Amino acid sequence: MKKFVLILLTALLISTCALSCVAFASEGDTQNATEQTPPSQGLAEFLQALCENSGSARREFIAEQFGSALREQGVPDTVVKRPATVQNGETLLYVCNIEAFLDNGDDSDDCIVIGAHYDSVGEGANDNASGVTAMYGVLQRLAAHVSDLPFDVLFVAFDGEEQGLVGSSVYVDSQIAAPVDDVHNGVSLDSVKVMFNIDSIALGQNLYLACENKSTDLADLICAQSSALREKPYGLGVYAGIDFYGYGYYEYVQNSDHTPFRVAGVPTAAIFSGSYNALGYVDDSGVQNTSDDTFANLGNDSLGKIATVADVITRSVTDENFYDVAQNARRQLVNLNGVYNGLWVSLAVAFVLILLVVFAWLYYRKLQKRAILGTAEVKTNSVFSKPAVEEIFTFQDASEQSKPSDDNADDIFTFKK
Repeated sequence: MKKFVLILLTALLISTCALSCVAFASEGDTQNATEQTPPSQGLAEFLQALCENSGSARREFIAEQFGSALREQGVPDTVVKRPATVQNGETLLYVCNIEAFLDNGDDSDDCIVIGAHYDSVGEGANDNASGVTAMYGVLQRLAAHVSDLPFDVLFVAFDGEEQGLVGSSVYVDSQIAAPVDDVHNGVSLDSVKVMFNIDSIALGQNLYLACENKSTDLADLICAQSSALREKPYGLGVYAGIDFYGYGYYEYVQNSDHTPFRVAGVPTAAIFSGSYNALGYVDDSGVQNTSDDTFANLGNDSLGKIATVADVITRSVTDENFYDVAQNARRQLVNLNGVYNGLWVSLAVAFVLILLVVFAWLYYRKLQKRAILGTAEVKTNSVFSKPAVEEIFTFQDASEQSKPSDDNADDIFTFKK
């Protein structure tokens, strides 16, 4: 029985390490991630031109188009390029974020950030020209109604995401280190209520929203804007023993530019596409980070997905309940240093290892006893050898046995009178 329990515990441990995930919410039936939303003006042209440009040409194109969209709505052109040089080991990385700021005109410092990275592998039509295009669509819409918003909006096209979230990390680190009166465009991390991040939305079977690994009012409000958007299943694809970014665990969705904001304590809403199964996230586009991620390889519904995301974000931030929800969003954040830190994981692993050692020792002792007794049930050649009789008993020579004994009965037995 103990042998069976040992085998069962070992199998459970191996399967747990292999999967490293627990599904707290199930994936619903597959549905089309595209909603029939009228595209913003020029989204298709913007997306195609973005794919045709690369490097500095792509950077200049984004800055020019963002500025043009602001000027068309009679809003001041606040587009700025913020270059930075970052030491990454022995490599010196150059990145340049592009920012556009919408000032609602009131005295409040409240702000939301909408971001998407523009660097890519090859054309990067899905990853992430699609995200920048959706952000451009939101900028067009909000610029026309900026005075009606109860907060400012900062749009950031991040550089260096593919090199390890470099542009977003530079932004967050500079905000933390800068004096209060010297932050970018007057925006401090404390004043940022929510950071929206858009990454790889043109391909993949479903559109997902990821906020926290639990239900939040922010996620509920955003998902309510479109039936095409579903919330990422809680805890599915969470690898509890790995921590790359400071969450206390690891999951696929952390590999994007909202992560530095979330680790710094800013509520985030990441929108992306793909699928989830029992093992976690599945990249069903088949072209992620390859030379095949081109404009020509986008699906027929790609532009519809992009327009849907732009529409969802626009509806969310203009919803009459959004400001109150955003004000309360920090209170609903999971404590990354408490709930998901590595201590409980280490304790759980240690407990399982101790159990395995105890059962292994008990099993070892049982085999040892059975081998010594020499029962036929033990395959003695697998673990122990059956001891010879001479190893257990001591025999006298025949010559010694024939010698008369000097002992008498009184030395051995006690007699009653």
